[in-house]
Parts: sequence; structure tokens; C-alpha cells
Amino acid sequence: MTEGTSYRRATMRDVAAAAGVPLSAVPLALSGKPGVSPERREAVLRAAEAIGYDHTSRARKPLYGLIMEELSPQAKADGFIDTLLQGVYRGARAVGAQVVLGLYHSGSDPFAELSDIASRPLDGLLIANGGDIDVEVIDQMAEAKLPTVLIENRVERPISSVSSDNFRAGLESTRHLIELGHRRIAIIPGSERYESLHERRQGYVVALAEAGLAPDPGLTIPQPAHAARKGYEQAKALLALPEPPTAIYAVSDKSAIGAAMAIREQGLTVGEDISLVGTDNVEESASHMPPLTTFDTCAGDLGRVAIDQLGAIIRGLNVVTHAVVEGHLVVRSSTSSPTTAVPNGSRPKSKARRAVRDAEPAAASIRQ
Repeated sequence: MTEGTSYRRATMRDVAAAAGVPLSAVPLALSGKPGVSPERREAVLRAAEAIGYDHTSRARKPLYGLIMEELSPQAKADGFIDTLLQGVYRGARAVGAQVVLGLYHSGSDPFAELSDIASRPLDGLLIANGGDIDVEVIDQMAEAKLPTVLIENRVERPISSVSSDNFRAGLESTRHLIELGHRRIAIIPGSERYESLHERRQGYVVALAEAGLAPDPGLTIPQPAHAARKGYEQAKALLALPEPPTAIYAVSDKSAIGAAMAIREQGLTVGEDISLVGTDNVEESASHMPPLTTFDTCAGDLGRVAIDQLGAIIRGLNVVTHAVVEGHLVVRSSTSSPTTAVPNGSRPKSKARRAVRDAEPAAASIRQ
């Protein structure tokens, strides 16, 4: 090395360049895993020795890569992702593992970036939340032949996965509104690119069908592209209908909170004039005014279960599994029996009909 680089530690990218091989081949060659030819493996080992890359002396805690899509500012503020990530890192600490995070954006190679950051072979891979990380991207990452677990996503591939019970979230949330007496129930859906949000919408449709109610296309308002506030514009559109809904189910708490803002701007009261249910039970939902009825998807448990699955695969338990983390409905003050239908543009006096008060019930149903 030259004088200016004498204190720089060699990386896997350096090894790949010296050996003339793709970066993804380096961790496989160094760890003795299948997926590279004997000639390429020998080239990698010679290059590593030549440039002084010593992978054998590094700490041998299990090292996992976590890959998820690069999020918009609105998605970053959603709360769900933050809870999921905390669960992953707590689960990793519990088993003495380390996790390195990589973000995917169109055209990037997050696995190569992770391998370079880690400077030693990854032992396993977690791929979270779908979206831009579609089947083709997952297939590309699978070429590394690492033990892999998907989080909040599922594909028709022999890859283990873990997700929340998203269908049940939509089903029980909508059933709750129907049991209160609502019949004109709108939904604020999310992007169809996310399997979890699609399943929540399916649960909503099935709950309506159970009650003999046909889904009204006019009560489903797609999220506008690049919306600054999730749920806000959709709720405004719903309230502007000649016959507005008496209740709204939102597939995320952030969308529900945005909807609440639009409802208040119309001079209406959430939980009295119109009922509102969110999904995920992020921290903000309990302190919102009024506190938000929501389905707790137990997002923090997703990461723990995914870490456990990954460890089982590494130990040789190679059966592909799809784990579902069950959640529960948390009833708060944002839902009640319906008042008389609100004509467009009117400002009725609120009639409180609250079956459940602000505090989260101590006996909330928890099925783990």
C-alpha cells in the first residue's frame, strides 16, 4: 500500500477488485459456502492474502444483513417501520448477533453495499416490507445463497417469512364498526405495492360481506401520489360526498391521524360525529385526541420472530415456514355508535355515544 493508504483496512470490495470477481462472490468464497466456482474461490483467497485482508481474525458473532427499501419522509415518520426495526435489533441482541442495515433503491445493489460495510461474510439476510423490493429484487438477492427471511412480505419462492395478521386487522377493525351499528363504512387504503396493506383491505371487504354489505367504490379513496399527510386528502374527499360515511377504517395509524385532522377542519368530532379506526397501534395513537381505536399488529415482535427463524435456518432447520404474529384490537374513544347521517356541509351538534372511554382496556384480547 502507498503511504496515504497505509492505515486503511482492506475491504471486501478491495478483494473483489483484486480478484476480478463480483463483490457478491467474495463472502461466499471466504466462508467456503457454495455458489462460486473453485477457480473463482481460489482467486478470491489469493487476492485476500495479497492485499492483507484477514477475515479469520474478526469477531465471530453472527452477522446479519437487513435490507429494506429507501423510504419517503412520510413513510419514515409512520412509526410502524421504527417499531419493526427496534424489534429486529432487540431480537439480535438477545441472541448475541449483529445487524447491518442496507437501503434499496432502484438500480442499487444493497447486498454488495452490505458486504462492503460488514468487511466479513454475512451469516444471514433479512429483507423487510416489500414495496420497491419486489420478486425480481428478492430473486437477485437470493443468488447470494444466504439463509434468508422476509419480513411483512411473502413471495411464491422457497423463502421463509414472517408477517403480522394483516387480514385479521382489517377484518376485526371493520367488524368492530359494524357491531357499533355503522353501515356506511369507508376505507383509506394504502399502496397496493405492499402485501400487508392489500391484506388489510381484503379483511375490510370480507367483514362487509359477512354483514351483507356490498363495498361501495365511492367509499374507497386512493392515496394521492406524494401526499404530504397520509389520510388527510382522502378524508376530505369522503366528507365532501353527498352522503358521507359514518365511519372510516384506515390501514395505518398515520392515515387515521391525517383523517382526524380533516374531520376536525369540517367542524366535526372524531368518535362522536364520525368513528375512526387505525392500524398498527403506534405510540402516537394512544396520545392522540381523542385516543385512537386501532388494531395492534405487534410490529416489534416481527423482528424478534424473524431473527429466531433466521437462527433456525442457520442451525440446519431448513424447512420453509411462514410465521404469523397475531395482534389484537385496542378500543379507545375514536369509535362509537353512529349519529344521524351528516349532510354535506352541515355542522351538527355532536352527540357523544361512546361505548368505551379513553383508557386502553386492561382486558384487551392478546393472542400471541
